[in-house]
Amino acid sequence: MKKLFFAMLAMIGAIPLFGAEKIDLSKVEHGILVLTFDDRNFAGWEMAMPLFAKYNAHASFFVTGEIDKESAAKMKKLQEAGHTVGLHTKSHCDPVTGLKKYPDLETYFKKEIAPQLKQCKKYGVNICTLAYPENRHSPESDAFLGATFERFRAGTKDKPNDAGIALSEVPQLAVIGGRGLGSYYKTDPAVVEKSIRDAAAKNQMIAYYSHDIQKGQANAISINVELLEMMLKTARECGMIVVGFEELPRTR
Repeated sequence: MKKLFFAMLAMIGAIPLFGAEKIDLSKVEHGILVLTFDDRNFAGWEMAMPLFAKYNAHASFFVTGEIDKESAAKMKKLQEAGHTVGLHTKSHCDPVTGLKKYPDLETYFKKEIAPQLKQCKKYGVNICTLAYPENRHSPESDAFLGATFERFRAGTKDKPNDAGIALSEVPQLAVIGGRGLGSYYKTDPAVVEKSIRDAAAKNQMIAYYSHDIQKGQANAISINVELLEMMLKTARECGMIVVGFEELPRTR
């Protein structure tokens, strides 16, 4: 069964090339800020590209749903600007809930992930990372999907006590947890700013997730450009670098 699974991976181009240029953690002195965005909010993500460029910052964008020619072009545009682009499954189904729908993880992979990977291969979009829908995962899903993905993004249960992550721990982390940003997550900009400054002072990594990036009042699970710029400006003031998932070194 495992031989069949890996043969399928090779056929659809699912075994990624973990060749993205990685940062040298030994040269990081003021911490790392990781910003991630889920679903398929291409208009807002593209709108924010000049803001990221202004602060020499990269983010990670995890795409759910069908990947057609148009969406693949948008994904490649983000990649060409230095951002990480990963997957978020075809129907926003996590591997824990998915086992109530599918008989096993192989079937889950075949239905939820393989179609996206096949389309990415077709349109020349390289994929190394996955954000777990609803931030749900298990040791079994991490191990099984680790044959395909370099790293995963999840939520606060993977980041206890609202603390930053020591840089020495980063290469061994298969799953990086983040804190949600948006009114649904009761985001307080002052608390976010303090958290960034604290992580920079301790030379730690801190990660966040949201969905869309909007002008004016953002929806409950998204952020507006004002909050994004405050975070990027604060990071720059602290000497903190802002990078995408693929720029983080990974020891496998």
